[in-house]
Amino acid sequence: MNILAIGYYDDFARFFLRLRKEIQNLDKHARFYYFSIYFSGVFYSFFKRVISGWFPFFVWFNYLAKRGYYNKIATEDSSYKGVDLIWLTEYHVKLDAANKQYYMAIGCAYLDYASSFIKRKKIDMILASGDSRMPVRAIIGIARLNNIAIRYFEQGAFGTTFFEHQGVNGNSAFKQPVSGSFVSDSDTTNGEFHFFIARKRADKFRRIPVYRAFDFLLNFFIGFSPVGREIFEKKSLPISKSSVVTGPQPTKRKYVVFAAQVPVDVNMVLHSPNFATHTEILTYLNQHIPADFNIVVREHPLFSGKYEQAFYQFINASDRITVDNSTSLPGVISNSELVVVNNSTVGIEALCYGKRVLVTGESYYENIPGVWKVGSDDDRLRTPDAYPLTERELAGIHHYLKVLLCDYLYPGHYRDDDLSFVTEIANDIILGKVRSEKIMLGG
Repeated sequence: MNILAIGYYDDFARFFLRLRKEIQNLDKHARFYYFSIYFSGVFYSFFKRVISGWFPFFVWFNYLAKRGYYNKIATEDSSYKGVDLIWLTEYHVKLDAANKQYYMAIGCAYLDYASSFIKRKKIDMILASGDSRMPVRAIIGIARLNNIAIRYFEQGAFGTTFFEHQGVNGNSAFKQPVSGSFVSDSDTTNGEFHFFIARKRADKFRRIPVYRAFDFLLNFFIGFSPVGREIFEKKSLPISKSSVVTGPQPTKRKYVVFAAQVPVDVNMVLHSPNFATHTEILTYLNQHIPADFNIVVREHPLFSGKYEQAFYQFINASDRITVDNSTSLPGVISNSELVVVNNSTVGIEALCYGKRVLVTGESYYENIPGVWKVGSDDDRLRTPDAYPLTERELAGIHHYLKVLLCDYLYPGHYRDDDLSFVTEIANDIILGKVRSEKIMLGG
């Protein structure tokens, strides 16, 4: 077995190197190659005495040597090596349409290198971190054309891990209906489900800041380079405090929670067909949520005070919208009447607390009972009596979440200090079926 894995930072490298070790313990003949998109992953691997490849670095040399050739293809053709260039560059072009030509051209260079490496090393399995960014899609695209098995890695809710066969986020196989009755086995299901979410959280490993420091340094130089836009980490600048003044303090009125996400996250860029910005979502909620309800905005902790200025202007102009980043997330959810997310894991947490969830985008849990989706029946938002979950919906939620958290996802997180759960993933890879392929879906 010849495996190629691709990840992002030093913490990804730590996870995949442990997986490499476990796989090679089970199969002495297995060869495991690791590509990192950011230098911190290569740096970490080096100090662990493992050689890994800095994927973009190899591609940049090829691109600079053949830039005219790649630009010609990007101008004249919609595909290269059998891979659709629009699909390949979708995430990056949506964020930075002005540089579409660059993304299309360098996308061809990524496909060239991926194709050459996969063929040369006779790769027969791909382990992909996500399924949306150009470096990852280049490998996925070539793998699909050559009928190479692909397994997709992503973090899950409550300290779990997706390692599945179809995709992640809005592309997950879990969007299919879950088989089985969620009424007859409700007592057993409730016991397993509540035991799982109440379990002690694992300790997290302590990252060494120097690894990411190299990424930040290189990120600065990329801003002046003819290459690298596809891995450039664009951060919104903090808004001045004067423009982040929130609305009035929450009253004792009933309220709806809106959990905002990172604007440049894949889930917001590619899996939000109804809304392009958080301001648009907030405008929609203000129009549909009854006037006697407050709307409490919960900013993502990595983006507090950094959303678009129109977002804060809209909040300041309203007499019922406020931002609350200080109350604990469980506290904010538990006291709410409805939780609104685009597609974040906050939706899973809200369901666990027995709250109805409205998803404004595409989500792997959108078909769980108790979840409403924008566009299916928007008028019901104007009827607060419909917000509380029914007994049947609660039973359905527990059944679905028991399957998701206990059977579908792996019980561990890539940032856990103890990565022993990786042994099960390695064993499943060797045997040919990961958890997502063992679950009865589509019933």
